[in-house]
Amino acid sequence: MIMKKIIFLCFLFSSFIKSNAQFEVLPTNSTNAYILEIIPFGNCTIVNGWFSFSAKTYDGGNSFIAFSLPSPSNYDNRLIRVDSNLFLTSYDFVSKHLQFYFSNDTGSTWELRLDTTFVFDGFAMFDNLEGILIGALHKILRTHDGGYSWQY
Repeated sequence: MIMKKIIFLCFLFSSFIKSNAQFEVLPTNSTNAYILEIIPFGNCTIVNGWFSFSAKTYDGGNSFIAFSLPSPSNYDNRLIRVDSNLFLTSYDFVSKHLQFYFSNDTGSTWELRLDTTFVFDGFAMFDNLEGILIGALHKILRTHDGGYSWQY
């Protein structure tokens, strides 16, 4: 019985050895930004982080290509993928300025669909048309047309 426990413990510890790891650390072009989101798109993966850091990789993370989001550099950006489309919120905590964008080409071009002042906490898109923006004080904006119009 003791031998079975020893073999089990050896097996358990060997699963934590680096050679058996299921991940590896990838360079992101020397950014010091925290990575907030990783969004897969077939052969393209987008990473998004603080300080307007955004990059794409087409080779599984061996190399990253930085790309710009349409928002000012000091804004907090959040991306959501729905099917082959991207939705982006860009928010300035100081001025409470919120922008909502849409892209159908993995972020190469962006369409501004909302530009307003709103105390923003988060957002969700349920499909390409239905979504919500969540704000402070129990305010929720809802869209039924992909962000062209919003209702309380």
